[in-house]
Amino acid sequence: MAKERTQRLPLSPEKRKECERLAEVKGSGWWRIQKDEIPSFVPEGMRSKLDGGVMVMLGSSSGVTQLMYGAERVDKPAGELDIQPFGMTVFSSGASTGMALIHHGDWIDRTTPLPPDFWRVASSCSTASYFFANPPEGKTSGSLDELGPGHKYAFEKISLALSGSSSS
Repeated sequence: MAKERTQRLPLSPEKRKECERLAEVKGSGWWRIQKDEIPSFVPEGMRSKLDGGVMVMLGSSSGVTQLMYGAERVDKPAGELDIQPFGMTVFSSGASTGMALIHHGDWIDRTTPLPPDFWRVASSCSTASYFFANPPEGKTSGSLDELGPGHKYAFEKISLALSGSSSS
């Protein structure tokens, strides 16, 4: 099994602006997004492998916001769903020049079995539409307290990576 590692990726000025627009929402919470809403800061070579996911945001009174896109990837051979987090920080002066990406995470519920009816329903729409219509959390948005454990732990890991407390 591959070992967890954190990768740092640069953000272009355009992608930094996208992060700043997301951070303008203010506050904290999460919302589920479909495949066609995957943020542009996700590298192009990875986008086709992803099936939507969850956007998580934690704002602070000091004007610093942490953003995470918890990408969901269906592992067809294994019949599982994997979470791959992309995170960045937006300061009051603007978005950071880079983001963190965690590969092969080892947190609880990073990989979960697909629901029994997944392929039957997803074959009539798309895999991302399945989780948007049948979210594991039972809803498509909410407070951080309502976030499912896989994405909650992914956000904790990405926050540590952004603060420099994680190994690369």
